[in-house]
Amino acid sequence: MSKWINAGTMLGGASGAVAAAAAVWQLAQPGPIDSADGVVAALNGIREAIEAGNVDLTAPEVQAQVAEAAQPVAGLLARNLNALSSDEVLALGGMADAAPGESVELRLSDGSFTRITFNGWNNTPPNAVLWFEGERVITNSGWQTALGPDDSCILAFVGPTRDPEPLGRFQVTCP
Repeated sequence: MSKWINAGTMLGGASGAVAAAAAVWQLAQPGPIDSADGVVAALNGIREAIEAGNVDLTAPEVQAQVAEAAQPVAGLLARNLNALSSDEVLALGGMADAAPGESVELRLSDGSFTRITFNGWNNTPPNAVLWFEGERVITNSGWQTALGPDDSCILAFVGPTRDPEPLGRFQVTCP
């Protein structure tokens, strides 16, 4: 158990908690993650590790390192899960698709809503232009920001959908 806590302390980070917990979870896992079942088990293990407090998410310098490591993972997940239709996305909850120029509202854990506008696509990376809290954000898939009570919720730009004219996909996750 101490290797879990030490690895969590070394890798912990609020915005990169998924990457930290994945690394901690992999220390105890018998083999590589090589199937959808393995990914689901890893994600469940990450959630359980964070909820149980097995990962220290408090050190600011570690948070920055983990956030940097988590960004490519978030982008990979976004690109690989963006084949869902808008109806399938709505069924998941906490997700919404927006056409260029359209705004979406997503519910936070306290019942309030956050609003983000998908302005459109750039021809070169970074690919997306968003408006959030009165500021223009030019970014790629995987952009995220903390919000809500105690910054406990994460709003993420998941990336483009695979529609003929791609929509922007957004997600809010709260504990």
